[in-house]
Amino acid sequence: MVTIFSKPGMHRAKSQSTKSYSEATVFPVLSIENLLPEIEKNHYLNKVQEIVTLSDEYFKIFYENLIENFALFVQVLPEVYGEELGGLLNDGLRRALLAIRLLHENRDPKPHPLFVFAVFSIALLADVGQILRYRVMISDENGVFLDDWYPFLGSMPDFGEFYKLRPYEETPQSLVRGATPIIARQLLNETSITWLSSNNQIFDMWLSFLNKGEDWAGGLAKILKIDPKELLSRKAEVIGIIPLDIKTFDPMGTDLGEKFLAWLKKGLDDGSISYNEANSTVHVVKTNELDLSVFLQSPELFQQFCNIYAKTRDWIVVSKQFNLLGLTKLSGSDVKFEQFFSDTQEAKTGKLGFLSSEKGNKSFSQSQLASANHLKEGLVIKDAKMLFGAKVPPVSQFVREIEMRWGLDNVMPKARNSQGANSNTQAPPENRLKI
Repeated sequence: MVTIFSKPGMHRAKSQSTKSYSEATVFPVLSIENLLPEIEKNHYLNKVQEIVTLSDEYFKIFYENLIENFALFVQVLPEVYGEELGGLLNDGLRRALLAIRLLHENRDPKPHPLFVFAVFSIALLADVGQILRYRVMISDENGVFLDDWYPFLGSMPDFGEFYKLRPYEETPQSLVRGATPIIARQLLNETSITWLSSNNQIFDMWLSFLNKGEDWAGGLAKILKIDPKELLSRKAEVIGIIPLDIKTFDPMGTDLGEKFLAWLKKGLDDGSISYNEANSTVHVVKTNELDLSVFLQSPELFQQFCNIYAKTRDWIVVSKQFNLLGLTKLSGSDVKFEQFFSDTQEAKTGKLGFLSSEKGNKSFSQSQLASANHLKEGLVIKDAKMLFGAKVPPVSQFVREIEMRWGLDNVMPKARNSQGANSNTQAPPENRLKI
C-alpha cells in the first residue's frame, strides 16, 4: 500500500476532502509549498524516481517541474463542480504513479525513458480540460470580482490571490477534449516538449490520447497492454491522498449578493419566480449575435427578495453587492444598468410587456419610446447559463433591448497587459445604450 501524502491530525472543517463549498466560497490561490508541502512532495517524488531511474538533474527537469506546474495550475479544483476539492490534483498524481508502476511491471526489457515520461504525463494531465466545465472567477479576499481566469494564458497565481467557483453546465465534450492537449502543452517546459516531439510515434500517441478524452482506465490499458479490469483493480494500491488544510471563507462583503443569486436560481428552477411572461421581472434577452443574456428588472426583483428576507431591508445594498459578483454585463463606461422599453397599455392586456426601437419596428417613434411609461431598467446577466444552467429558455417575446451601437468592447475580452492585469481602458461613451 502506498500513501502519497500523509499529514495526520489535520483540521477538516473545510479541507480538500469536503464538498461543503458553495458559489459564495472564496478560495486562496495556493503556492506550491501549500499545495505540495516538502515532506509529502518528496515522498511522492521519491516513489516516482525509484521507478523512472533518471539522474537527479534530468528528473528535476522533466518530472518535478511538470508536477509543480500541474499543481499550481489545478490548485484544489474539483473534477466536477460539487465534487471533492483537490480532485484534479489528487487523481492526476495517483494515476501517474500507478501508470508508470504498471508500465515497468509489464515490460521486459524495461521501456525507454521517453516512453515512460510520455505515459506519466498522459496519466497526470488526462483531465486538465475538465476546468472548462466551471467558471473560475478571480476575486479579492472580500469576494469582489476582479477578473476571469483565462487558463490558456497561464496559471491562477498569474491572475490573483483569491477565486470563486461557479458551475457552468453543458460545456461541449468536444471542447474539453480539444483543450486538453493545449493545456497539457502549456504545463510542459521547452526541454520536455522538445523531448516528447523528438519521436513521431510517441508524440502521436501522446496527442491522440489527450485529444480523444478516453476513459483513463481504458485508454491507459491500451498503452500499457493490460486488461482494463486489472488496471482498475490495481487502483487500490494507491490509497487516497489525505487532504491538505485549505482555509476557505464566505466573506460578508458580498454575502447579500450571493444570497440573492442563490434565491434567484432556486426560484427560477422551482417556478416560484416567473420568467419570460408579460409581468415577469426576469427575461431572457439577446444582446448581441453571440450571447443569450438575462434581464433582471430593478428595483422590483431586488425588492421581492428583501420582502422575503425581512432582515434585508435595503434593496440598493443587495443590488450593489450583486454587481460585485462579476456576473452582470457592463454597459458603456461601467454603467451596469441596462434600459428596456415597455408599453404599459399593451402590458395590461398581457399581449406585450416590452417593446424596443429596433430597426424595422416603426410602430413607435423615438419620442414615444423615450416616454417614462416605456422605460424599464435593470441588470443584465451576460451569460444566461450562469442562471439557468444547461436548459436556457428561448428569448422572451416581451423584452427587446433599445437599439444601440455595439462597440467591440461589448463582445471582446478585456485587454490585458504584460503582467496579466486588466487594462483600465473604459468603453467609449458612444457604446452606451441609446434612447
